[in-house]
Amino acid sequence: MEWINVNDRLPSNTNDVLVINDDGRMAVSCYFLAKDIYVWERRDDQIGLGNVTHWMPLPQPPKDK
Repeated sequence: MEWINVNDRLPSNTNDVLVINDDGRMAVSCYFLAKDIYVWERRDDQIGLGNVTHWMPLPQPPKDK
């Protein structure tokens, strides 16, 4: 999988994706419409998202979990 620049394309509304910010920190996040604007929402409380620069789809889970 390749990183996708947010200036080139954004993920589908509400799909969880892996994002990286301008500090190089990564998190699972989703991009969705909230109060008439689109926002990034992180799925954990470990880091702030800051300025998201790139994203990529999450990998498929293992078949033998």
